[in-house]
Amino acid sequence: MKQLFSRTFWPLQLLIAAIAAAILGSGWLLQQWQQQQTMLQIQLLNNSASLLSIQPLQQKQPAALEITLHALQQHSALPIRAMAVFDQSQRMFASTSKAERWLEQAAQSLDSEQAAFSDAGAQLISTPIWADRALTAQSALNSVPAEHTEPNSLLPERHLVPAPAVSSRQLGYLLVLLDDAPTPALTVLSPLYLLLALAVWLVWLSIRQLTARQRAQLEQFSRQLSADNEASAGSADTDPSFKPLQAAWQEKKQQFRQQTEVLSQQFQTKLNQLESQLLLSQQTTSQLSAKQQQALSQLQVSSQQLDYWQQLAANAERQAPALLIRQLQLLALYTRLNDTDFMLQPDALFLPDWMLLCYTDYLQDSDSRYQFLFEEDPQAYAFKVNLDPKLLAHLLGLLATMCRRLATEPEIIVSYRLIELPHKMLKVNIKFVGRSFPARWRQVLATGVDKMLPDDLEAEVSRCILQQLQAQLHIASIDDVGTQLEISMPVSWQKTNTTKRFQSILLVDEKECRLPLAKQGLAALGEQVHCCQTYAQLNETLQRRLVDLLVLVLPDQPAQLCIPIAELNALQQRFQVQAFANPAAVVRWQALLSCPISAMPLLIAQLSTPQPQALALQQLLVVDDNLTNLSYVRAVLALEGLSIDIAMTGDEAIKMATHHRYQLILMDIQLPDLPGTEVTKQIRQLRHHQQTVILAFTAHALPDEIASFRLAGMDDVLIKPLDTQKIAHILGRIKALDTQKIAHILGRIKALDQS
Repeated sequence: MKQLFSRTFWPLQLLIAAIAAAILGSGWLLQQWQQQQTMLQIQLLNNSASLLSIQPLQQKQPAALEITLHALQQHSALPIRAMAVFDQSQRMFASTSKAERWLEQAAQSLDSEQAAFSDAGAQLISTPIWADRALTAQSALNSVPAEHTEPNSLLPERHLVPAPAVSSRQLGYLLVLLDDAPTPALTVLSPLYLLLALAVWLVWLSIRQLTARQRAQLEQFSRQLSADNEASAGSADTDPSFKPLQAAWQEKKQQFRQQTEVLSQQFQTKLNQLESQLLLSQQTTSQLSAKQQQALSQLQVSSQQLDYWQQLAANAERQAPALLIRQLQLLALYTRLNDTDFMLQPDALFLPDWMLLCYTDYLQDSDSRYQFLFEEDPQAYAFKVNLDPKLLAHLLGLLATMCRRLATEPEIIVSYRLIELPHKMLKVNIKFVGRSFPARWRQVLATGVDKMLPDDLEAEVSRCILQQLQAQLHIASIDDVGTQLEISMPVSWQKTNTTKRFQSILLVDEKECRLPLAKQGLAALGEQVHCCQTYAQLNETLQRRLVDLLVLVLPDQPAQLCIPIAELNALQQRFQVQAFANPAAVVRWQALLSCPISAMPLLIAQLSTPQPQALALQQLLVVDDNLTNLSYVRAVLALEGLSIDIAMTGDEAIKMATHHRYQLILMDIQLPDLPGTEVTKQIRQLRHHQQTVILAFTAHALPDEIASFRLAGMDDVLIKPLDTQKIAHILGRIKALDTQKIAHILGRIKALDQS
């Protein structure tokens, strides 16, 4: 190997030496450049901290200043050990760590030539804080005194910033204790990458040269072996006196052949080892390259955060506290999103539940000028979607905040839907009327920017969330016409067997813009959704339609209601009612109505939770031509407010069942006009009575008769006359009543019988 490189590749050695020198020189230049960047970051940190310390020093607010110093220390890319601010009398005003003894000694020695400290490997930077903050920009760094640069000195390196020449009132001092920054990884790794690549190339050349030489030797050995075989074949007639010599020659040839095989195996083993080392070197190079890219990305993010901190510090006095807190929270989220350990937290849930969470936590705002209208997917409760609900809700909240700044109309429409083809996706849309999206925001959302402005933080955080969710954002807008934002993200879901809670829903809303959106969403809960645009048509509509749920959207003022409030309260006695009103009017309506009232907007998740019905809503139909039985049943069941309807003929029972919805029907078998089994068959053909409990009410029932009753559609049989146990059986069929309530009713019935 030594001869190979010394004789054949000596020009290459000179070239390698020149390249190595160039690589080391570039590494030194890169180190110098990074030192300059560190000094620039120190200057920016001092300027920002001094600027943010002026107001707390003047207003004597040490707690606020400590929060600011902690935030600067946490988000700075510099290795800050401690920060502190001293007032004019050199007393510590605020600090960030438990290094008060260090910083107090440093403050007492600011004007002396030497100060003693008990730690090494650090830099101490002091900066005066002037009442005129414009003068702080003239600060510059000084080197430490000569007596503190000895190798065994315990004093950290100290930089003093001179006071400006212009006379100004000094408020105090800022001390920053910095640990010695380790050699940046990029400065060391970049030359090593090049040297490692060069070494890999040389190893490859060596392997190639050795392989060629070994192949040539193998070919030569093969030729010699062939010649020996030919000589052996031609020596069959050799003189017997040469037989011992020939045998010795054959033995030597066999030994040589074995040695050749051993050398070949050793060469193949060595070649495999070199190839493994080459593969390992390539993998190491790839890993180092990936780490380098990650380090560059982290450096860029840290630089952007530092730039934004500088801008935030410059505008801190002009911003409201709530806005400042929101920006700090967004900056913390931005840092977390760019963390290498960040992971999504997916969950399987229904989209209406996610939308309710999104509105409650991220879209609900005290600004009453804008209202959100939701267009929800009618098939939302048929699938459970796997996604990160909080991160997607945060994204929707950020985009909605940006839209509110541009909207000129009060309504902002939010919709979502699931797409199955060409692949499973969730699409969320935001629509509003107003100015189009600025080009700056579009650029930040699409590719990002090198330097963030104060208004770019929301767009930059949105871009990071889109990357984490693997989602895409499409913006289509025309000035003063409308803008639509569409979020498309891949999701997975599981189909559920959830059935719709209601067969018929009636929606009353006098605003036409909300009516079609709410109707589409309510289709996820009801088989049929009917609409009524005015309250004047409410009673007429209720007479024509069977309704399971009545949804009322109330006006802002009770005086705007065109029907008496007593009529609305009366509806509560017969229907399940859910009312909605603007948040400012909820309290006024709660004082007037007995039904539950929720704040707008209308979200179907607010109606998806089953609520127990009042006893007055449990309607029973008793079909019997015996007035005594009718009176007894009506008396005992009406004690607790159960609504009882009576029919004495089959035709009358069919008509009442056609126009009303009953929880339970007590059917007599022998009626004057039709048999009870025939009446039951016709009632079962009605869609809203296919699940209604129907009990046969007869004086006798043989096994064959009971079978015919069940075949007609009856659920069970009650034998006349009625008693307490049979009444308990009827009450047990009412799903809304629990065991405790049934026992209470039966107790009152027994007390009534005994009296």
